[in-house]
Amino acid sequence: MELARNLWYLCKPRVLLAIASLAVIAYLKASRFQVLLNYEVLMSTVALFCGVGGANALNNYIDRDIDVLMARTMRRPIPSGKIKPKLALSFSLSLILTSLIAAYSAGIVTFSLLILGLLSYIVAYTIIAKRKTTLNIVTVLPSIACPIWGGWWIGKGMLNFEGFMLGLVIMSWGVLHLWALSFAFSKDYVRVNVPMLPAIVSRSRAKWHITISSTILIILALTMSIYVSLAYTLSVSILSMAMLYLVAKFIIMPTPRKAWLIYKYTSPYIL
Repeated sequence: MELARNLWYLCKPRVLLAIASLAVIAYLKASRFQVLLNYEVLMSTVALFCGVGGANALNNYIDRDIDVLMARTMRRPIPSGKIKPKLALSFSLSLILTSLIAAYSAGIVTFSLLILGLLSYIVAYTIIAKRKTTLNIVTVLPSIACPIWGGWWIGKGMLNFEGFMLGLVIMSWGVLHLWALSFAFSKDYVRVNVPMLPAIVSRSRAKWHITISSTILIILALTMSIYVSLAYTLSVSILSMAMLYLVAKFIIMPTPRKAWLIYKYTSPYIL
């Protein structure tokens, strides 16, 4: 039981469940809340959970050398010694293989989106860009949008402009979410030489990066009101005002604590 729990934590369950929730929301919106429990939906669900979970676990394996040095990550299963690296590697690859088989069974579009997501998160971001460039966040954005586009495709049978826009909203959310996190834990990122942009520039510059990214997110989220109900527009408007309040406080005094509050708020905001 202890091993199962540690393997579950290796998959970054909060991230996994958040992405799964967004994919389900995209599916329900695209299908007009008509749930079809057919083979394609079942295989896509398996591909989603195994793909995201496996990618997260593999990310934990690859980053184990820096995770042990960062206060935020040193309690994860590998750096804390609860899971051996070899087990983590075999477990993550098994999940990814399962996801590829399931996605291929679901259809070529689902399979292609999974491949794009894996290449974006594991290869482009984790292996190549994360430790080398301040633009590393750009490489991870497709992996954030792919599950949403996949959910939309399964629900509607096509990826129209509305579905594409929803993916862009999630991308912009990802930028703000990760940048706020990197500012909140800037000392960690500096310690391990990971050049996350808000962590390595001055606070006066970093606050404007976060301000601009939050503004883009709010604009895109409000743009989606063209396609949805008045209730959505009202709720997003209220949530956006709260977001602007947090960002305004951050501009006045850019502290890790205020960045952490923005980071925490982005999760309920996007849902």
